Amino acid sequence: MNACLLFPEALAFRYSTVSANTVECGLMGSTPFGTCPLCQRASSKVHRYYQRKVQDLPISGKIVKLYISTRKFFCQQDSYPRKVFAERFGSCLRPWQRRLERSNEQIQAVGLSCGSKPGARICEVIGLPVSASTLL
Repeated sequence: MNACLLFPEALAFRYSTVSANTVECGLMGSTPFGTCPLCQRASSKVHRYYQRKVQDLPISGKIVKLYISTRKFFCQQDSYPRKVFAERFGSCLRPWQRRLERSNEQIQAVGLSCGSKPGARICEVIGLPVSASTLL
């Protein structure tokens, strides 16, 4: 099976590691450039890389952790105050988010149907560990 079918198209698969309770996957942005959120200009001049740890939907009850190698780019526009910006991944992963949007949707559905504490126990069983206050 092709691993790229499991992840949003904004992310490219690099590696995976499977243990007893978790599946860890390394990903990176699939585009060769980033778009500045202020001036909307494309830039391919990389400033540095950093790693984001993100939770995804479980696979066979195992917790899925995604390690996304995220690039920071130099903005090519001199007149804007922001000189460096981070790579964006579209609607699948918003800035500062720690879970993919599809995980958030599933957690929200469990929280709306079960409530906080029962929903947290169900999420733990299915491999999406969250606290009761997160479900609220």
